[in-house]
Amino acid sequence: MHRMYPVVAAQIFVGVVAVSLTSTLAIAQAQALPQAAATQSERPDYFDKPVTDDEFRLSMDEETARQADALILQLSDPVYKVRQDAQEALIQVGAAAMSKLRDAYHSAEDLETKLRIEQVAHSAYVNHHVLDKHGFLGISMRHYDPAEKGVKQLGIQNGMQRSTLPPPVLPEGRVCVFVSQVIDDTGAARAGVKTGDAIIAMNGDPVIGKGLAIRNAFSARIRKHKPGETIELTIIRGGETLTVKPTLTRAPQGSLYNVIVIKDLYREATDRFDIWWDKFFLNPPGISDSRS
Repeated sequence: MHRMYPVVAAQIFVGVVAVSLTSTLAIAQAQALPQAAATQSERPDYFDKPVTDDEFRLSMDEETARQADALILQLSDPVYKVRQDAQEALIQVGAAAMSKLRDAYHSAEDLETKLRIEQVAHSAYVNHHVLDKHGFLGISMRHYDPAEKGVKQLGIQNGMQRSTLPPPVLPEGRVCVFVSQVIDDTGAARAGVKTGDAIIAMNGDPVIGKGLAIRNAFSARIRKHKPGETIELTIIRGGETLTVKPTLTRAPQGSLYNVIVIKDLYREATDRFDIWWDKFFLNPPGISDSRS
């Protein structure tokens, strides 16, 4: 049984609402089998090694260290919004703040501060080992192959309306991933990717495959890049061929429900966090158990 992380759960809920138009359940069912195999090839060696305390030896520059110290103090501020904003900011500081968080946890006198530190530690730990390793473009997509029944691929399938947009006109012999939604405030949105775009190449390499493998292979290629990296997409829009260069971001918590690979890795990281938390955060050598 995993611990409950209320703030994390709230973030996941918000993420699900933001991408509700992607028919989450249908996508998950459709991707389960193809992406189950991908999970093994994308699973980092980290998950096969014993849990260690390496996170407490990550370094920060002086300015970030001062920022972390100030934010930790704000976790016990009398103003709720200040506490909440400080918690979110500490998650962004990330796993490098773990040693400071541990010291603050063991010196904290109130339960709320301890719970907030645990929530920060959980999010920072999972981000460090999973979400910071895989880039996120920020689109919902369908596969499209003119050689198959393309209109059905993009139209009504299994009684659900998948898209009202007409299928794109592609060069002879090409397939694409068809953008059915662009998620706000993501690399795709900022680069100008639009609903209805047909992505035919990434970094100069054509989109290839058959059926669901078109979409799954493209997603796997995106995940091989880290947040902060910029990729080049060749798209067809209204008969024109364009190039856009989105910078990938960290996958939001809501992506756990749409990307089977990320969901599986997240679950494994949470299992390891429970061990790590008890062994290295609550009861490190030289610090007694402060739980009441």
